Amino acid sequence: TVAKATKEHVEADGEFDAKGLRAVESATGIGALVATMHEFVESRVVLESACLAVQDMNNECDGEHKARVGNAGVIEALAVAMKRHTKSVKLQLLGCSILRNLTRSNDENKARAQDAGAVE
Repeated sequence: TVAKATKEHVEADGEFDAKGLRAVESATGIGALVATMHEFVESRVVLESACLAVQDMNNECDGEHKARVGNAGVIEALAVAMKRHTKSVKLQLLGCSILRNLTRSNDENKARAQDAGAVE
């Protein structure tokens, strides 16, 4: 499960942000994950965990789902997270994977990514 994977990820890094982890674990949808990403923007570990959850939610998503996720603010939250934590290889890889998935065949999300500075 996402919650179990998230907990193991945080503990494995030797950092534990209990409040952030609880927020990621209890997130019931993409909007809650986006809110957590904004609230814990300084915590690389929480952001990595949130990205794992976003990625898990978006595996093999269709165009309609991509639009909903884009509308929820994931792209903008990813752009901020990736700019804030440039030295986190894991966060950069997760962010790029999520962005690639959300912008593939979705012009609106491509424009969001451009506007957010997520792509150059």
